[in-house]
Amino acid sequence: MKNFKVIPILALTFLFVCGVVSAVSAKSDFRIHNETRYTMTRIYVCPNGRSYSSQQNSHAIPSGKTFVLGNLPVSRSDKYWNIKIVLSNGKSYEWKKENLYSHDDMTIYFKGSRIYADWN
Repeated sequence: MKNFKVIPILALTFLFVCGVVSAVSAKSDFRIHNETRYTMTRIYVCPNGRSYSSQQNSHAIPSGKTFVLGNLPVSRSDKYWNIKIVLSNGKSYEWKKENLYSHDDMTIYFKGSRIYADWN
């Protein structure tokens, strides 16, 4: 009879461990919508507190198009990220400590001469 009590405990433990592993090692796709009048020539992302290691895009993203950053290792414990975008006008713009765990896309646009980002 004692063997039957062990099975549910092992099953619950297994489910708990699977849930913790998936929450800690979550991967996320993040989309950047270019609603500026310029082409995005370079995109950099990195976890907050680290330096940008490499460029994410291998081609330019024209105005009106979207770029998908796939499989970012975003999780509850590593949710704050920095994003740097370089436009074809030569200017770069940076957003620091953005919560990519709560947002999965960003739309950048100009209003007058200032750049803005909307997060969804």
